[in-house]
Amino acid sequence: MADLIEMNSSEIELDKIEPQGVKSPQTPKKKELTFTKSEKVFSLIAFILTYCFIHFALFNTTGFITTGLFICITTASIIMLRKKNFSISGVNKKIAVLLYLFSTVFSITDNGFIKFLNLVFLFILNSYFIYSVSAQKNQLERFLPFALKKSIFEYPVSQFDAETKALKSFKSDPENTGKLRPIILGLIAAVPLTLVVLLLLMSADENISKMFSEIAKFIIPYNFRFIVFKLAITIPCSCYFFGMIYSNTNRKELNILDEKACIEKMQSYRNIQNAAIYSFVTPICFLYVIFIISQTSYLLSAFLGNLPDGYSYSEYARKGFFELAVITVINLGVIVFMNLTAKNGGQKKPLALKIYTTVLCGFTLFIIAASMSKMVLYISEYGLTQLRVYTSWFMILCGIMFIFIIIKQFKPNMNISQWCTASFTVMFAILCFSRPDSIIAKYNIEQYNTGNLSRLDKYELLEMSDDSILTALKNGVVTEDEAERNARKGEYGRLNISSLLLESYLES
Repeated sequence: MADLIEMNSSEIELDKIEPQGVKSPQTPKKKELTFTKSEKVFSLIAFILTYCFIHFALFNTTGFITTGLFICITTASIIMLRKKNFSISGVNKKIAVLLYLFSTVFSITDNGFIKFLNLVFLFILNSYFIYSVSAQKNQLERFLPFALKKSIFEYPVSQFDAETKALKSFKSDPENTGKLRPIILGLIAAVPLTLVVLLLLMSADENISKMFSEIAKFIIPYNFRFIVFKLAITIPCSCYFFGMIYSNTNRKELNILDEKACIEKMQSYRNIQNAAIYSFVTPICFLYVIFIISQTSYLLSAFLGNLPDGYSYSEYARKGFFELAVITVINLGVIVFMNLTAKNGGQKKPLALKIYTTVLCGFTLFIIAASMSKMVLYISEYGLTQLRVYTSWFMILCGIMFIFIIIKQFKPNMNISQWCTASFTVMFAILCFSRPDSIIAKYNIEQYNTGNLSRLDKYELLEMSDDSILTALKNGVVTEDEAERNARKGEYGRLNISSLLLESYLES
C-alpha cells in the first residue's frame, strides 16, 4: 500500500513537470509604444497648442491671435504628417487650403456665433484632414459618416495615453536632457536684460504697454484657480489631440475603415419588407396632399407677396418656421428610415422606393419655398435680424440637400457625401465671409433711408457686434459716444479687423 501511494505521488509530481520546450500560456502583454524624436517633441508642442486653444478659443472672444493659433495647429499637423513620410494628395491639399482660409474668419468678423460655428467646423475638418492624409485618400470617403466617427472618436481615444508615455520617454532621454539644459540656462540669464528692455518699450509707447499687459494677463493670470482649471481641461484635450496624430500615423494595429465592411453594416439594417415600408409611408404622403390642397391659398399667399387675413407679418413668418422645422425633420427621418431599412434597397432599389423618396423630398421643397417667400415678405416689412439671416441660410441649405437626395434616386453611383460636403462648405463660407452683421446694418439703414422701413432700431445694431457698430457709425446712425461704449476696442485677445477699424475710426 505504501509503495502504491509513493508511485501515485511520483506520478502527480511528474504531471506538474512541463514537457521540455513547451511554455504555459501567459496573458499577452500590451505592446509597448515607441516614439520617434519628432513625436516626442510634438507631444510638448501639442500641450502648448492645446492650452492656447483653451485660452483663446474657449474662454475668450477670438480674434487675430486665434487665427494665428489655428494656422499653427494646421501647420504643426502637416509637418508631423510629412515627418512620418505621408504624401498629401490633391483633395487633401484643398482641405489644407480650407483649414488656412477658415482660420481667418476669427479675424475678419466680430460675430461670436459665427466664430463658434467656425470653431466646430475647423475641429471636424482638421480631424478628417489628419485621417485622410494618413489613410492616403485621394477623394472624399463614400461612407463619410463612418470615416468621421473613426477620425473624431475611435482613433484619438484608442491612443489617449500616448502623450503621457511620449513625455515620459522624452524626459528620460539623456540626449534631450543635455540639449535642454543650455537652452534653459540661456533663457534664465536673459530674464534681467529682457525685463529692462520691456519696461523701456512700455514707457515709450502706450499701445505697446497695453499689448504687453494683455500678454501678462495670459501668462500670469490674476485668478490662480482659473489657470489651474484651464490646465485641468488642457491635459485630456492635449492627450486627445496627440492621440489623434499618433494613432493615424502609426497604423500597424489600427482598425482601418473598410468599404466592404461598411456595405455589410448597411446591409444588416435592411430587414423590413418593402411592402411594409410603402404602407407606412403612404398615409403620410396622403396627409401631405390633403394639407397642401387645404392650405393652398394660405401657402400661395407667400409666393404672391400677400398677407392672409387674420395674420400679422411676424405671426405669419413664425408659423412658416415651425412648419419648415417640423416637416423637414420628419421627412428627413422618414427618408433615412425608408432607404436604410427597406429589404430591397441600396444600389438596386426598386422604382417604387425611388418614387416615394422623391415625393417626400418634393413636399419638403414646396414647404421650404413657401417659407422662404414668407421670410422675404417679413424682411421687406421689418428688415433683417441675425435670426432671420441664419434661418434663411438654413432653409436654403436644406433645399440643396433635398435636391441632392432626389438626384441620388436616379443616379445611384452619385457620391452624395461629396456633393453635400462641398455644398455645405460653400454655404458656410458665404455665411462666414459675408460678415452678416455688417450686411444687416447696411440693409436696414438703406431701407430706412429710402422709406421702405418705418423704424430703425439702432440699439439692436449696437448690441450685435463691432461689424454692425462700425457700419452704423460710418452711416451716421449712432454717435461716437454710443459706439465707444459698445465697442470691444483695446482687448488684444479679441481684436479683429472690424474692432481695429472701429478703434481707428473713433481715434481719428
